[in-house]
Amino acid sequence: MRYLYLLIFPATMLSGCNFIGDGHVEPVLDLSTPGRTLESLARVWNTTRSSDDYARLLSPDYCFYFAPGDVGKQLKDGYVIPSTWDKSEDVQATANMFKDPSEGGAYDISMDIQNSGDYDYDPPGTDFTIDNVLMQIYVWPTGPDSAYLATGSFVFDFKKVDGLWLISGWHDSLSNDGSIYLTGDQVQVGALGVLRAYYHP
Repeated sequence: MRYLYLLIFPATMLSGCNFIGDGHVEPVLDLSTPGRTLESLARVWNTTRSSDDYARLLSPDYCFYFAPGDVGKQLKDGYVIPSTWDKSEDVQATANMFKDPSEGGAYDISMDIQNSGDYDYDPPGTDFTIDNVLMQIYVWPTGPDSAYLATGSFVFDFKKVDGLWLISGWHDSLSNDGSIYLTGDQVQVGALGVLRAYYHP
């Protein structure tokens, strides 16, 4: 499998942004339906790479749930994968991943959510769960010659807060026993949670 490179054009970036008084550019994150919130999630990971934008997608009681088979695994730096991260832990880990590669962040990231359009409607009530969000997430940890792929069906919980559909839970559903550190023309398939744990808070 060859590599997927992101081509980000200035016009594309600006079309999804609002300019506010001080010259700061604030991205448009549409949270009006669960499907559009998922599209905004992909926009943040692919384009803005801002942990503040990411935090705006999450409810105050948000949890990231690691795959049961990965809970308790110890990484090389001694970090033990927990069962969950709360919002502050997840946002910090995401901020670590979004850092410049010279500061330990990922070289590149690509998130593709394949069926977000199926959920572009306003469900009744204030809680909603999608148990088959089809995703492909590529992360190049250190450079263009090695990549890690988490792909499959993930579970997302949503909570409607002040008219916005915020993510209240993200469940990793895969398990991976291999290393994410790769060399050569290879892509390693495995659990998203294991990869995310390497950027732990």
